[in-house]
Amino acid sequence: MNWRGPAAGAAERWPAWFAALGFALAFVAAAVTTGVIAGVAAALGADIRDGTPALTIASTLAFDTAFIGVAWLLASHFGQITVRPADFALTRLPLRRAAGWTLAAIAGWYAFALSYAALIPAEGEQDTLDALGANEGLALLLTATLLVVVVAPFAEEIFFRGFCYRALRNRFGRWTAAAIVGVVFGSIHFTGPDTLPLLPPLAVLGILFCLLYERTGSLYPAIALHIVNNAVALAITAEASAAPVVAAVAATAALAGVATIGRARS
Repeated sequence: MNWRGPAAGAAERWPAWFAALGFALAFVAAAVTTGVIAGVAAALGADIRDGTPALTIASTLAFDTAFIGVAWLLASHFGQITVRPADFALTRLPLRRAAGWTLAAIAGWYAFALSYAALIPAEGEQDTLDALGANEGLALLLTATLLVVVVAPFAEEIFFRGFCYRALRNRFGRWTAAAIVGVVFGSIHFTGPDTLPLLPPLAVLGILFCLLYERTGSLYPAIALHIVNNAVALAITAEASAAPVVAAVAATAALAGVATIGRARS
């Protein structure tokens, strides 16, 4: 296969252990940040009991921020090297090429997902939206949509594909690195025994994100696919009647942003 791939750059020098260290640091940083937020909120009299939407929102934001922050920290060797967007594969490319490969990946992904669902029916589902309070009012639905459809695709793609995958690829090659990142990506979505049947397709999706990045040489198509997938999942699984409309609007705005910042100048 004629892999396009990105041009050589700073990522070519990242050791594979950056991925493991980055994952560990991100979880520690997120846990500490969540604890601090909870402590401050409790001191101010807010309801931050375990399981409340407020604490889940704070924890989700902490993880997304930690993913980007830790990736930058390690990529810059703790501030010793200037990090550019291109170092995380945030490189511009022709819109037609990006759209073509993204649409092909979307078609392939949903063909696989529907086939998997037909062969292995799963009664369980992730409780992320319930935990974020998406079904408890419009304000929380909007907040959950912003986190799930806009923030998460950018943060997770920068960390898992732009950082971890590229570090692992230097040591293990494309396919092994993609498999490792895919399995880890699927595993972080585990929320209980009922979600176990959902993890294999999420791992496949994580691998597909890697392959889409490799084929285009840019992270923006993977971000776009991630946005579409999360928006569809939210529209289907959220109980709020406004969820499909809110998800569609958020996805359209996010995709327009990706197209604008990721489009190569003519």
